[in-house]
Amino acid sequence: MIIEAVTVTPMRVPLERAFRAATFTIDVRCTLVVRIETDAGAVGEVFIGDIRDHQGEVVKIIRDDIAPRLIGLDATRLGPCYAAMIGLSSGVHHRVRVMEAISAVDTALWDLFGKITGLPVHRLLGGAQDRVRAVVSCGYMGGADDTGALTEEAAERRDEGYGGVKIKVGFSEPHVDAARARAVRDAIGPDLVLICDANQGWDRYQASEFARSVAELNVDWIEEPTHWRDYAAGMAHVRQATGQQVGAGQNEMSSEGCRDLIAAGAVDVLNFDSSLGGGVSEWVRAATLAEAHEVRIAHHEEPLVSMHLLGAKARGLYAEYFSDARDPLTPRIAPEQPPVTDGHVTVPQSAGFGITLDRDYIARYAVD
Repeated sequence: MIIEAVTVTPMRVPLERAFRAATFTIDVRCTLVVRIETDAGAVGEVFIGDIRDHQGEVVKIIRDDIAPRLIGLDATRLGPCYAAMIGLSSGVHHRVRVMEAISAVDTALWDLFGKITGLPVHRLLGGAQDRVRAVVSCGYMGGADDTGALTEEAAERRDEGYGGVKIKVGFSEPHVDAARARAVRDAIGPDLVLICDANQGWDRYQASEFARSVAELNVDWIEEPTHWRDYAAGMAHVRQATGQQVGAGQNEMSSEGCRDLIAAGAVDVLNFDSSLGGGVSEWVRAATLAEAHEVRIAHHEEPLVSMHLLGAKARGLYAEYFSDARDPLTPRIAPEQPPVTDGHVTVPQSAGFGITLDRDYIARYAVD
């Protein structure tokens, strides 16, 4: 089963409005459609990643460097395929760009491997759960004056059947965001998951103040509460000072980075992102480290991929969705996907990731 072609199509979908978090603003949804073809006719194909500022660089790495290394290799031997790519991370390329490129291609390789074997990816990786809870990110407005809109949005997501919400915090003084979180808990009720994501918006003392202020709200975890310059140590401080659970990992680009977060006592939940940190192959290494240290396992974004990864692990947590306004691409590029019902999504049992792509939609928003 020899790899004959590796192709990538970049896409950019403008958003109707800008979405603001504590440390960034988003006005476009991007992705890469990666397709791998073999001499036997088997094809792996996924859409993956939300690379905006340097999308062209990542595409060039896939076309000029990764594809030539993979063509001619056996698609059923994922270890050598990954080894052929990961060597690029020590070369001339910016390490973030090359790891994002590897992520996209490795994910397509796993889709291909699933189709060759006739198994869904979550079963190839362990198959611990057939369904996972689905949560949705909301609250990109920020500030005390958005509380009414935020609670209305959270209630809408509850009524749509999601099992929880992740709200953006870190915009404001801790007591302001604590009041927003309190209003959301009242809106969604006591049983749904509530996560608060600060996107590295606070120093360790502000983050600790917020954590103490929401102690009675049953917040599942506070995500990336401290600034990048006090990342692991700051999060460890918040955990130790407040007893609140902390989640992080989406900004790591390797399992070794996740290892260091765990060793620093910085996380209760590891939300390593396979679309940024080396793909499924590297995510599995990070998840194994988390399991060995009794750290729970999440995933940042990409629900159609992450539901397989999280379903593979007994400690796998929640597939993370967005509203259609924040992510118009996912429901349209893959119109046939499992519904969210009673707070959960059932992982597809079809081969690979079970994703069927809309060619017309891809052609509409392709940028080269």
